Amino acid sequence: MLLVYGNRKEMKKAIGTMESLPLASDAIINNRATNISESLIKLNRKAFKKDPAIVFEQYSELIEQTLMLAQTVSKHGSKELNPLGQKLSTVMMEVILPLTEYVGQMRGMGSGIVAKGMITKTQKAHMQALAYEVDVHTTQLIADIKKISSSNQKSFNSELDAKLDSISRASKNYITLTNNEVIQKKKINFDTDEYFNKGTDLISLVIDVYNINNKVILDDSKGWL
Repeated sequence: MLLVYGNRKEMKKAIGTMESLPLASDAIINNRATNISESLIKLNRKAFKKDPAIVFEQYSELIEQTLMLAQTVSKHGSKELNPLGQKLSTVMMEVILPLTEYVGQMRGMGSGIVAKGMITKTQKAHMQALAYEVDVHTTQLIADIKKISSSNQKSFNSELDAKLDSISRASKNYITLTNNEVIQKKKINFDTDEYFNKGTDLISLVIDVYNINNKVILDDSKGWL
């Protein structure tokens, strides 16, 4: 159930932000945001009474819908940006946001498994899939940002490379921890809070890069927006 409480506020904030944008006047986008918001409210009310596995799947589906909507909004909004802003916006929506959600899912499901002290075959397959997605998206994020920043060095500050290195290390360490202490163990004996917090630390590092990119877009868009 940790996934529910770890990502619920983030989802509500994301939906609220999208609904407050000028694009919310678009009937299709506004309708989709409203439907997701209403579904989230209904699920929140019933979460305590439902099976945790079912709640996990339903929240995961809403997360996917929110990401797709965010990507739609980004594509509409990026039309007003110059090439640098468009490239960064694409990475932010199509790589960074999915990465944070995959880490969030791994953090949530893994914490529940650690708390119980055992893992089922189904959970093992799911955790392996999540670890794979975290690895792939981390690699993609670092490659994309380094490629963009190398061509626009004046737009990025000196701390970017250090942040990317920290993400790389934290991601590899979290995947290794997940494999060694969760997926591969028959009897799991690891601290639940520590596992959850390490996932949160990784998400925080990714959000730092998201914020750096957002600042670059805002600075680069002066005179464009």
